[in-house]
Amino acid sequence: MRRSRFTGSLTLQRFDRYWNAAPISPHSVAYRTIPDDSVRLIRLGSGESRPDPAAFAERYGDRRWRCRSEGHPRGLRRLSTWFPLTSIRATRRRNPLGMDPRVGQAFELSLDRDALNQVTYEGLFVPASQTEPVGTQFYDKAHLMRRDVDKEKALLAQTGTPSPSFTLPSPIARRWSRSAR
Repeated sequence: MRRSRFTGSLTLQRFDRYWNAAPISPHSVAYRTIPDDSVRLIRLGSGESRPDPAAFAERYGDRRWRCRSEGHPRGLRRLSTWFPLTSIRATRRRNPLGMDPRVGQAFELSLDRDALNQVTYEGLFVPASQTEPVGTQFYDKAHLMRRDVDKEKALLAQTGTPSPSFTLPSPIARRWSRSAR
């Protein structure tokens, strides 16, 4: 290992005295943490990696068009989005969201996952309330969470907190902050 940084960057250098060094072609390998959704679409220029938003938008739109032309009107049918609400509940136990599980259920019932999918991901994914992709053996069709404002208000009335408030922990990943807005 040649260099390691606190930010998650790691540079490995080839060991010249390795017994079989001839077939190993790269002299060094650099691993970098890139906190961006377009990590698969990186331009490499003069040894520096930079996300390319234009290529990401171009590829993103092309993927959506391709999926729709294959007969999937809503985009990628096997990929789903979910939102990590358990991390919000676990961070602060001194607020209504952390103290009463019914407030968490009400919060989940208040989410319009289809609207979040349309705004945040341009309608590419299937809105879901679980981490398993649609179509796999572990996807539970009985666990679909649809928006139900009346049920949400009834749960909040039972807890005695008609309009709870909480703060999302910061920093959070760009994708989750975009969803939270």
